[in-house]
Amino acid sequence: MRLLLVPIAPLLVLAACSSNSAAPLSDGDGGTAPDAGVDAGASESCQQIGGLHIVTSGGCSNGYSAAVLICVAQTGCALTVSTDTNVLTGAITGNAFTVTDPALQETCTGTVDASGAAQVECSAMGGAVTCSLTAEVDTAPSGYENTCCGFAKQDCEEGARCRPANVTGPLGTGYANLCYRAAGEVLAGGTCTRAEGGISVDNCAAPNACTKNGAPAGGLVCGVFCQGPSGCPVHQVCQRIIEAEPAGLCVQECDVFAAAPTCGAGLQCGMINAVMDSGAVEPTGMCIPAGTGVLGTRCNFQSDCAAGLDCFLGACHRFCDTAHVCKSNQTCIVWNNAPSSDPSFGACDPAN
Repeated sequence: MRLLLVPIAPLLVLAACSSNSAAPLSDGDGGTAPDAGVDAGASESCQQIGGLHIVTSGGCSNGYSAAVLICVAQTGCALTVSTDTNVLTGAITGNAFTVTDPALQETCTGTVDASGAAQVECSAMGGAVTCSLTAEVDTAPSGYENTCCGFAKQDCEEGARCRPANVTGPLGTGYANLCYRAAGEVLAGGTCTRAEGGISVDNCAAPNACTKNGAPAGGLVCGVFCQGPSGCPVHQVCQRIIEAEPAGLCVQECDVFAAAPTCGAGLQCGMINAVMDSGAVEPTGMCIPAGTGVLGTRCNFQSDCAAGLDCFLGACHRFCDTAHVCKSNQTCIVWNNAPSSDPSFGACDPAN
């Protein structure tokens, strides 16, 4: 998990203890450089820095790495700064900016030189954690505009769609939400095609996206864009696919403790983060790609493990709650973000 700063304690525990993701930017799975100088048509009181920026160096005091990239949307002198996992807002005056994320108690300040390179200093949790990073102007991947957008808002200009673009930099690979101009025509539920690497460029009609969840084994289907279960067909939930935003795609719901499988071929039931109508996010039973890992097998995501198993502490463990107890030599470790409908939900430890 990478942040511009660092996850607050509950998120840090979740990252270390349990993976509520099927895979990064994955179904539960090149551009021009921005003008880094002052835009003559904009206010002279602030430098225009909108667009994609790649982080070239940096780190945090607790040992976490800095963000891989920063995507800046700018309106006048107002800024919305997005990373893989959170969004900060603020403003720039001259070449100096301040952005904050109140939910994570994060504040970042920095300056931008004439080339667009930024020096950034951040603090979180009342100064308990600090981060420093250097970011430089980057070009958008082929096919994308260098215009940052909100996946939940779908706020690109008419004729364009907001899609996550995989971007690789010196600190690794992350994603940025960028506008993509090509118009898709395939409606929700139709067979689709997409670029490799998970949810990204596809031929689905906006705002839907191409996903393997809900499709026949090995296939792809245009999933329904959602911001909560009320926007999905009956018996489906809204799987969050963009960690920093309360939006996702509709996926069939299921029960991880059910004796008989309810998901289609090539799928299994997993507990994955879903967006509620309130905007809150919590783990929910939904159909995800089937894994093969048995108890104790090393894993990164739930979809690495077989049905009924959670990727917990880097290995496949059995799900548990008060009604589904662990073996006598195991303890049911309750998830720190257990679903409100089952606050005792967790994973058995040790694995076997």
